[in-house]
Amino acid sequence: MVKSSGIIKFSRKEDIAILTVSNPPRNRLPDPIFVDPDVLHAHLHEEGLKGVILVGEGNNFCEGAAIDNNLPKDLPRRMNEGKRILDIIEESPVPVVAAINGACFGGGLELALACHIRILGQSAMLGFPEAELGIMPGLAGTLRLPDELGYAKALPMLLSSEYITADKAVEIGLAHYAVSRREVLDKAFDVLHQMLGNKSVKAINYIMKSVLAGRRMDRKSALELETELVVELVESQYNKRKIA
Repeated sequence: MVKSSGIIKFSRKEDIAILTVSNPPRNRLPDPIFVDPDVLHAHLHEEGLKGVILVGEGNNFCEGAAIDNNLPKDLPRRMNEGKRILDIIEESPVPVVAAINGACFGGGLELALACHIRILGQSAMLGFPEAELGIMPGLAGTLRLPDELGYAKALPMLLSSEYITADKAVEIGLAHYAVSRREVLDKAFDVLHQMLGNKSVKAINYIMKSVLAGRRMDRKSALELETELVVELVESQYNKRKIA
């Protein structure tokens, strides 16, 4: 059964959830709050879930924001809420794979950067056109892109408004795989199945939690949390063997 919130459709195939950006043909974001944050959070935390695939409907992933001449009076609040939506994706307890075909520009690329793995079709083009328009990325793209690529590679891409191909994105480390257009979704499923296999949901959740802590917390606190998570998993496995 397919459900929806904003421009996001939610479906599920066994232990993999599929989130579809549905605003064709360009799948532009009509508003920074393009999905209800609470609905998104609930879907990413469904029982038994092991992974998520984020894909665009039709020929494009997401061409960025739908810019018009009517700026909302509460734009700062809406931008911050949009950032929170992308944080919910980054903080997902299971890995999120962006399956990207066609245009992935501006806010669409920021959405893809919030995902943990990016798989591109050969038709994909990625970039931040904002500087060319006299503006700048506003959904944490100026933070996430340097986190992924380092400043030396990220700054030219942010300032030049240059678009890059799928092969170039893989070469510089912005994407993990480039495959033919028709293979993108299948590749996303394959990557999740190969990576997660018969791993327990709890182990997946704890690894995701520890990795995120390493990016968000000071090193000492992150290491302490890692120890707590490891001990809990080890004790859980020991108790299972003891009962058996």
